[in-house]
Parts: sequence; C-alpha cells; structure tokens
Amino acid sequence: GIKFFLDSIHPGNTIIETFIKEIHSINPKIDWNDKIVVDIGADTGNTALYFASKGAIVYAVEIDESRYKIIQEHLTINPDLADRVIPINAAFGSEGEIEFYSDPHDFMDPTIFRERYDDHIDEPIIRKVKGCTIPSLMTEFKIKSIDYLKMDCKGAEFTLNQKDVENVKNVKIEYMALTKEHKIEKLIELFRKSGFKIRLFRHDSEIRKSFNIGGNIFATKDNSH
Repeated sequence: GIKFFLDSIHPGNTIIETFIKEIHSINPKIDWNDKIVVDIGADTGNTALYFASKGAIVYAVEIDESRYKIIQEHLTINPDLADRVIPINAAFGSEGEIEFYSDPHDFMDPTIFRERYDDHIDEPIIRKVKGCTIPSLMTEFKIKSIDYLKMDCKGAEFTLNQKDVENVKNVKIEYMALTKEHKIEKLIELFRKSGFKIRLFRHDSEIRKSFNIGGNIFATKDNSH
C-alpha cells in the first residue's frame, strides 16, 4: 500500500532490496511500534517508509537536496506515514558546514570523500550542506536513545566514534572503504569496545570482494533483539 515515484534515475532497485529482500531487518520478531530509527543516507526515503510502515519513528538524513525533496514528495503521497518520518537535509560526519561531492549524471551516490569518484568522474559537482553527528541529532530532536541506526553514506560511517554509539542499541551499516584511513578493523574495534556483538556479511552472496573494501555490518547490544 506504500506509493513511490519511479523514473530512469531511481528505477526501484532499492525498494526491492528494502521491502522484498528486507536487507535492513535485524530480526523479524522485533516490534517496531514507536521505536526510534535514524536513517543516515536515506536516499529517496524507501527505508524510512519501510520502518514507518512498521510503526517506527524515523529521522531520515539525506545529503543530496534533490533526493531530500523526493522524500518530502513521498510523504505527501503517503499521508498515513508522514507524521512518522522526519526528513533532514544534512551530511553526516561533523557539525557545521560540510563540503561534499556528487555525480553530475546522478548515477553514483554523493559522498563527502572525493576519492569515491577517482577513475570514474573527472569533475564531480562540489556542494555544501549542513553537517551533523549522532549527538547533534539527538540534541536537536530531543532523542534520548536510538533503537536502530541504519547507515549507507559512502564512507562517512568511518567517522563514527564511541560517543556516537553510546546511546544506540542496534546498528546496520553498508560500509565502503574510500581512503587508506578507512579500515573495517577500526569499525569492529569501535563496536566491540562499545559493548556490541557484531556480524559481517556481503551485500550480495555472489559477490566475493574483500571485506576490507566493502560489505555490511550488524552490531547489537540490546539483548532483547
């Protein structure tokens, strides 16, 4: 019953991943009613609508203004879910204004790391947007704790620190190492030191690239989940 706008740029593959394959589901037994979800890298809002449809309250953070506007449009055609999704046009990583890069053809996702486009795009578009961190979001929106943090933000996940996750119960990250400083071992160490149990898995079982390059991580410290 959820409605979406589809076009050649956004053909719906992420909708299939989210609603059919349920790649963001930690446990099908979780009761999401009134749970707090923070979605970093919300794209056009399919993940936000997925969790809102299950009863969660979702803070949907998207770096790209055009995709942020599509989230708003999706809320207008899904009025029953609109009061459960709070769209935020911001880049994750630090507070203050942040410079980020985007593909002029809108094929590759935007990122705060120029290295994302090496060997792909000679001249990415450079823009600036408001920055945020987990503590700044929690302060601005008066969030006491986060039940589920979902991240798909093209390298910005490697800016996480212990303060970011101290009030987070569950984390799902699709990570992408873009610089020499981006080490999956650092993320693993961060979550383990913060009391999480973790699991690594590939986005697609048929893809055999190294976990050092990219993959997914589930981290949980909520024993009930």
